Amino acid sequence: MPNQIKLRDVSAICPTYDAGTGLTSRVILRDGSVREERRKPMTFLRLLLREDGIDPNLYRKARRSERGYHHVPLVVRGVCFVSFKLITPRVPGDPVYGYVALDQIDAVDERNETARVILRCGHTLVTTQRPKSAREQVDWGRSELALQRVREQTGVDRMMERIAEVVAGYEYAAPTLEQIAAVVLMMMRGQSR
Repeated sequence: MPNQIKLRDVSAICPTYDAGTGLTSRVILRDGSVREERRKPMTFLRLLLREDGIDPNLYRKARRSERGYHHVPLVVRGVCFVSFKLITPRVPGDPVYGYVALDQIDAVDERNETARVILRCGHTLVTTQRPKSAREQVDWGRSELALQRVREQTGVDRMMERIAEVVAGYEYAAPTLEQIAAVVLMMMRGQSR
């Protein structure tokens, strides 16, 4: 059940076909145990992220326009999930991507025609991607995680929240650029919350 599994416990969420129900998810936990979940991977991930108020599709859409690539890694509470193409669809339109916690990737085996992702818990995920593509996914994940850490250290998120609070306080007219700049200066000088 998703309410028993926490985001921090997950190593990977993999799409798989079940004979009785069709496309489902296989959830690999950090301790190496595996749980079957009847939901598709993105639906299950959305349930895990509900407590953080994050919709993975909206997050990816926003980050995609900033970063310029399609399968954007998802960074939440210091955990980065990287997407890999793990199955070939039996039905056109079926989701083929699974999500792997970046800190749980021990290695990417690039010796074959398709890459294999080796997890710290001992499981190996066979992708349908070329090794170069899988390596790029891992590199993008590291880049996103580093960017998130820099944003947290510089307080950019808090500054943007404060600006949003100021903007929300103006019922009849939007604040001027000078007013927004004043808030930014106060934040930088430590005069504001």
